[in-house]
Amino acid sequence: MWGFILYLIGGIISSVIGIVVLDSKTPIIKKMIGVVFFLGLGSVLLKNAWESGKTIFGG
Repeated sequence: MWGFILYLIGGIISSVIGIVVLDSKTPIIKKMIGVVFFLGLGSVLLKNAWESGKTIFGG
């Protein structure tokens, strides 16, 4: 259960950070690296939350 909650919170926070980096005034290369990293991390964490949620809630 805790894994599901941590994955979900981590995925949402990483996705929000990726969107904030995209909106920042940093150089384009740093912006692209940050967006790919944080949105990629967010999507992996949200996928793990989905898988552990299916296990917990029997889906």
